[in-house]
Amino acid sequence: NDYHIITCLSFIPRTTERNFILLFSLQCCYSFVGIIILGDQPLSLGPGCFYYVTIVHEFVHAIGFFHE
Repeated sequence: NDYHIITCLSFIPRTTERNFILLFSLQCCYSFVGIIILGDQPLSLGPGCFYYVTIVHEFVHAIGFFHE
């Protein structure tokens, strides 16, 4: 809900959407910046990634923002 308040974006469970964020867990935290190819947008949240700021950081990359 905090994310929606700040960005006006909402994340919903996927049904038939062609483009979507694919969450999974490797040994690191990462996401490409924006849509690289159509379809799934990989976003990894590994064992050390489950901090609020880290999760938000990766989702912000997924929607297209770079670091300043």
